[in-house]
Amino acid sequence: MLKQFLFTFLLLFSAYGLFAQTTDLGMPKSWNQKITALQAAPVYNMPAFDLEEQQRIDAINEADKIGPWRFGYEFAVNYGLDQGGVWTNLPNGDRIWRIAFRSEGALSMNLIFDDYLLPEGAHVQLYSLDRKARLGAYTAKNNHPDRMLGTSLLQGESIVIEYFEPAAVAGEGKLHIGTLVHGYRDVRPYAEELVKALNSSGDCNIDVNCPLGNNWRNQINSVGIMMSGGSGFCTGALINNTAQDGTPYFLTANHCMNGSPATWVFRFNWESPNAVCAQAQNSTDPGAPYNEVNGATLRASDAGTDFALVELSTLPAAPYYLAGWDRSSTAANGAICVHHPSGDVKKISKENQSLSTATFSGADTWQVANWDEGTTEPGSSGSPLFNLNGLIIGQLYGGSAACSGLVNNGSADYYGRFDISWDGAGASSSRLKDWLDPNNSNVQTLTGFGPGATGPVANDAGLNTDPAIAGVICGASSINPSIEIYNGGSSTLTSATILYNINGGSNQAYSWSGNLASNSSETVSLSSLNISAAGPQTFSATVTVPNGQVDSNSVNDVISANFYAITQPVTFQLDLKTDCYASETSWEVRDANGVLLYSKDNYTGNSPTLYSEQLCLQENDCYDFTIFDSYGDGMEGTLYNCAEDGDYHIISPANDTVVDMPTASFGTSATHNFCASLASSVQEVSLLRNLQLYPNPSKGQLQLELSLEAAQDVRLALYNSLGQMVWQQNYGELIEQNIQLDFSELAAGAYYLQIQLPTEQLGQKIILQD
Repeated sequence: MLKQFLFTFLLLFSAYGLFAQTTDLGMPKSWNQKITALQAAPVYNMPAFDLEEQQRIDAINEADKIGPWRFGYEFAVNYGLDQGGVWTNLPNGDRIWRIAFRSEGALSMNLIFDDYLLPEGAHVQLYSLDRKARLGAYTAKNNHPDRMLGTSLLQGESIVIEYFEPAAVAGEGKLHIGTLVHGYRDVRPYAEELVKALNSSGDCNIDVNCPLGNNWRNQINSVGIMMSGGSGFCTGALINNTAQDGTPYFLTANHCMNGSPATWVFRFNWESPNAVCAQAQNSTDPGAPYNEVNGATLRASDAGTDFALVELSTLPAAPYYLAGWDRSSTAANGAICVHHPSGDVKKISKENQSLSTATFSGADTWQVANWDEGTTEPGSSGSPLFNLNGLIIGQLYGGSAACSGLVNNGSADYYGRFDISWDGAGASSSRLKDWLDPNNSNVQTLTGFGPGATGPVANDAGLNTDPAIAGVICGASSINPSIEIYNGGSSTLTSATILYNINGGSNQAYSWSGNLASNSSETVSLSSLNISAAGPQTFSATVTVPNGQVDSNSVNDVISANFYAITQPVTFQLDLKTDCYASETSWEVRDANGVLLYSKDNYTGNSPTLYSEQLCLQENDCYDFTIFDSYGDGMEGTLYNCAEDGDYHIISPANDTVVDMPTASFGTSATHNFCASLASSVQEVSLLRNLQLYPNPSKGQLQLELSLEAAQDVRLALYNSLGQMVWQQNYGELIEQNIQLDFSELAAGAYYLQIQLPTEQLGQKIILQD
């Protein structure tokens, strides 16, 4: 399956922190209250398109990983300074041109100017009709020889383009809009974030700030995410040349070529400040300002190894790194990949085995048979493959590697071979050597460089965690950790001491000895550690005194891994039958303190299917089971031409039903509390008879129809997309009631209405519109 994940993902990125280089010039000129003769900007409503067809195409492309990771639908438009907009002349001779577009239901909007040439002093700013979102300004600094510009994403379903031109350069500006993009997917889906992880990539991915990335900081700083064609994302890396003159060459995949590189946007250093290391937790957007570059020029490309080399319009701000390369034809004995899977923050993957040669879709590639740590996904296309010396040896073409829970699926990936790309198809436009070896030195390898680049230290021992120490460990009174020690220093590592414990208790010591060359690793089996009590646990380990010396790089000395211990196990069974829309369904089990034990969100298929999951639980402890539906209509598939509704039950060892679906129309979510008792228990009986909330979406006026089996205290609470409670009300005892809700004073966006009963909680996603 091809992992050709085009630039589509990059654009998505910009919606929440622009990719293009912009200048902060404050509020748009037209917002100044002194301008009283301002004409209303014409608003053009974009036609509807077949979203389901686009999603069907996306599903096919992503299954086979062909093409970019798309987030938007492109409208071809034809508007410019002399057509479609409105000019306003200011008293001092300056003037403003404005035009607006609305595309119903868009999560974001962005543009491609197919003619962009601004004089000094002129600028373009973008904002929503309600003025809640704003981008820019784009200035003459964004001019490119191709006279094109791609913008970042503006959140929402409307966009106003405002061009300001000073009197001194009146008539000199050139501006024409050729493409308008309706964003229907979000890199960080705020509409679902109350019940889904903020991140779009799989849980087995590893943030670059995890211990695995500690020895690869230079390489990490070379990698960026790019948006091509205005609607897709890929990855690539800055790469050095033998002149070492700082030319900002950027290596990516040929299949990521989408539209003119002059319209592309590149972002560097997009990394989560809190490291999530193959865990079911959320990474964090570091926030603005983002390190972005707008526009590039194609230098060479060839499908034979699926490479493309572009030259950026400028270097990004520091820290950046121009990566080195190795054009040897000898297969590397291990590899590192740094990438942006599904347009997410930067991740890192590692292969401990030797690579092999392979032909993939007609291209000459290096095969990574099975990632030992991490994976790749759509959006990773074009990402660099580094050998264990930190030199680029290829870029990602495709493959079927993906996450399967907290580990990868064991499938292979394929990288276009740098050594063959060197001579390519024999011309300067189809090979690398003319650009990366302008001095014709014919060297086989070249090291990288960059401001603040770190060099190797003599004594540096590091650790990586044991992937088996994760999730729920059932019925164990102890753990037997196996961890990886690696040599990040330039000297051969022959000895070190490892200290380790559970929950910060007394350390056990392990004296390691061996013979590890630089950038090599070895698995170490440690003595067992006792588990004193059930519940969440933390295993920690520290490596010290490499070669009997002070460790010169302490940042990779300490590792930790969280797991959940079940000391008195009892096994319950979850039986879940999906409706015809299985991908909408997910669930989780948390303990009484809210700690996550189990979850699943990767159901697929379009026909009702029964799944059974074994839940190892602590005897007599109580848990919350929550089921989610991303569409917000529960599992009521019969409303949508499905033969059956979905259903779910949790069965005890005594064959009692301790959780039973009260109704298929449970909305966005339903939560059930149950206890893991071996004794025969009474089946939970839902008190909910009917729940309807309409209209949804709405402008804030909604009606909730609630019907219960018996009178119960009812409390409603409303949460915004950040999980903050913005409204609540107690209604006392109700049995059947129509409740009028007025949220018209709240900002437009996605919210989560929670209906709280004494023994049940149900949730409903609502969308408020302007």
